This record gives sequence, structure tokens and C-alpha cells, in this order.
Amino acid sequence: MLSFVGILGGLIVAGLLFYLYQSPKTRTGNIKHVSLTPPASPTPTPSVFLNIDSPADESVVATRSITISGKTIPGSTVVVSTPSSDQISSSSASGSFQLATSIDDGANEVTITAILPGGEEVTKKLTVTYSVNNF
Repeated sequence: MLSFVGILGGLIVAGLLFYLYQSPKTRTGNIKHVSLTPPASPTPTPSVFLNIDSPADESVVATRSITISGKTIPGSTVVVSTPSSDQISSSSASGSFQLATSIDDGANEVTITAILPGGEEVTKKLTVTYSVNNF
């Protein structure tokens, strides 16, 4: 019976020591805080932009003549290329432009390029389909 009490006492002491060892430890001293958030930086403004107002990409038209209109940097040269023609114009003092051009039957890739006087350029491509079928 004495050995049973000794084993039980040893288990209690071992369990108590294990509990104390596993309990959270309090640290004293300097604690460093690290921030993982990168500093905010301003969004750069683009030096060249090209917005196309019409026609919409993937549009279907019932006439061979289309008008390309949009906005870019004022005084830019605007070049519109289709499979059947190339047109060149300049944007107005407000940056707007409008060009009439012709397209072929079926799907046509229309390429619009704005070229600044300094030589920078930006290009957008649209697909415009000519069809007389009613959908």
C-alpha cells in the first residue's frame, strides 16, 4: 500500500510541475512592435490616356461607315486604322476627337492610337462587326 501512495504522490508532483511549466510565461522588458502595413504612396497620374466613347468594343453595326469618338491629351495626333482605311486627325483643345471611317463585312479590328507631340503613344483595339442581319 505504501508503494501505491508513493506512485500517486509522484504523479501529482509531476503533473503539478508539468502544469506550471506549460503555463504562459510573462515577459518583462522592452517589447518591439512591428508594423506590416506598407506606407501609402500617391497614385501616379498617367501622362498619356485614351478613352473611346463610341463605338463600344464588340459592337454590331448596320452601316459600313462608323464614327470613332473619344478623348485624349489635347493636341495629340489620333490615328484610326481599319482593314479598309486609315484616318489621321488631331484632338481638340479639350482633348476630344471624332473621325469617320469605313469598315468591311463581318468582324473588323479597329486600332486607335494617340500620339503626343513628345512622341509618347497609347493604343486601343476594338472589334466592330458590320452585319445587316437582325439579331
